[in-house]
Amino acid sequence: MKRYYVIVWLVLVGSLSAQFFSGNQSDVPVPMISEKLSFNVSGFGGFKVSSGYYTSDKFSGIMPPYGVSLGVTYRNLFFNLGYSKEKNLEITFQHTPWNNGKFFVLWGMNGLLIPDIESEGTVYVPKDSSSQLERIPLFAEIYAKPIKYIEAGLGLGLGKYAQNKGLEQPLEVPGVFATVAVKPVDFIKLFWEGYSSTHKRNLGVVIGPFSGIEFLAAFRYCAYPPEDDVNTHQAFIGIRAEIPSEMIFKPAISKVRIIVKEQATDRPIEGVKVESTEGAFPALLSNELGEITTTLKAGLYPIRVEGSQKYAPFNTVLDVPREQDSIAFEIKLRYSKQYADYMAILDRARELMGKNDIKNAEIELTKALKLFPDDEDGLNLQDSLHAMKLNRINEINTRADGYLKNKRYQDAINELQKILTFDAGNESVRKRIDSIRVVMLEERKKEEKPAAAPAVKTPPAAKPKQPQPQPTEKVSVSDLVDRGKKLFFDGKYREAKTYFERALKVEPNNKEAKFYLEKCDSYIKMMEK
Repeated sequence: MKRYYVIVWLVLVGSLSAQFFSGNQSDVPVPMISEKLSFNVSGFGGFKVSSGYYTSDKFSGIMPPYGVSLGVTYRNLFFNLGYSKEKNLEITFQHTPWNNGKFFVLWGMNGLLIPDIESEGTVYVPKDSSSQLERIPLFAEIYAKPIKYIEAGLGLGLGKYAQNKGLEQPLEVPGVFATVAVKPVDFIKLFWEGYSSTHKRNLGVVIGPFSGIEFLAAFRYCAYPPEDDVNTHQAFIGIRAEIPSEMIFKPAISKVRIIVKEQATDRPIEGVKVESTEGAFPALLSNELGEITTTLKAGLYPIRVEGSQKYAPFNTVLDVPREQDSIAFEIKLRYSKQYADYMAILDRARELMGKNDIKNAEIELTKALKLFPDDEDGLNLQDSLHAMKLNRINEINTRADGYLKNKRYQDAINELQKILTFDAGNESVRKRIDSIRVVMLEERKKEEKPAAAPAVKTPPAAKPKQPQPQPTEKVSVSDLVDRGKKLFFDGKYREAKTYFERALKVEPNNKEAKFYLEKCDSYIKMMEK
């Protein structure tokens, strides 16, 4: 049986020298996955806590254990080479063929010792103790990280994980191993792990206060034959440093060209900001062609893309491969909700223009331009509506001119009033209508013939009392002129004259008031003859 004890001890203690950080909590494998090539350097040492059979002088050649190791991780593959006391080399290979971020399936070879695997008959491995194949520490495991604070693994293994049948056929039956880890905070992990074959258990803590560096402390308690009681035999301490491949190999640098376009129109966008969310490069702005050029090392770059208020910001990732000297990315921005509403209003305005409803089209366009006053689409539509409005006014004026040539004054006025239905503030049209009314009035005056009557002198008719506004009433010049014009065209020339005179007192050079005042005087004289 001593042969078996020595084999178990050699495999367990020798493998510990490089396994505490390279893919394990301590002895039990954990998933090793890295998107980038990275290296792990570990140092490890142990010391005796209590005396026992396996910490006695009989095993002084391999106690206390210590060693170093170098691990390499790339994507879902992990390889580790360790060097332990007494010049033993240890090889670990691990593959994680499937994972979904919470559950992992991994297999491999965890701690193959060289030359011990081939050292039958040496002082540490008695002859014919077990076959070399049975000593290969193959394993398969399911590992889970269901929530942020808890991890656990369960697996089967040969070699150092294996069981035996009453110690007569050592390392022949695959053994079960398990581990549980709790993370009360991000940089501290408390773990427990154990084997079914030797009742070996490890209880420890991993502390990572700095990025890329971890410290470990653990106690081993177990019950090895011929002792049946469980004792804490050893304690271990270690340190691991993760070294990114960029620190060893000069990373490839690629010329990166980013083209930013509108998703809806495929037009390039100027002034879009592209910023690394991890601070890998400063904020970049697209030029008038929607282009951004820079140089980046190979790797993944999470970025945030932000345009003007017109576009919805979003996050994405730039994947810069190592093999390419230059690479181009096309980013397409969607419209923001506010801009989508703006475009819907423009569509309604276009629809109304198609129906020749200039007035309501202008109302909708005004709403749109309040949202995006400098937008090119809105300004272009405004120009189109203005041109449409001018064309319509010209058409109406042309028809009105035709009516005037034929002295169809009322038809000309009716035609011009159509302009005021969609351009109520058009003062030139209002003045033209007024001038036509004056012409109509003068034409009527010419057509009137005075009736024959004996020349009898009659006393002059009493002048009607002129309506006077209240002294406190504040009326603008334009209001006075408008009131006077209304009375003028109703034939109430004396009342109209009062308003025009008041307007000229406030604004002596008002041409419109002067014009109608002269007309009032002329018509009053005609009436008095």
